[in-house]
Amino acid sequence: MTTVPTFSASELIGILENIGNWIFVAALLIVPVMILVGAVMLLGGGGDPIRVAGAKKVFLWTAIGLVLALVSKGVFAALRSIIGG
Repeated sequence: MTTVPTFSASELIGILENIGNWIFVAALLIVPVMILVGAVMLLGGGGDPIRVAGAKKVFLWTAIGLVLALVSKGVFAALRSIIGG
């Protein structure tokens, strides 16, 4: 018969924080690449409004992703302070 592993709240927050740290590092690696993609799209657009709008969307969503990654670090810090671990 298998048993279900038990975790304390602090251990669960630690596991989720480790997962969040990996996602944060991945986001920090992806953001510069996406900025370069947006810059190439903007420079290669040749003034075409559709291509310029596409490049602006890449910049916008890259910024939103970076903000969400930074906010997630704050959420884990707040949870850790609330739990007291």
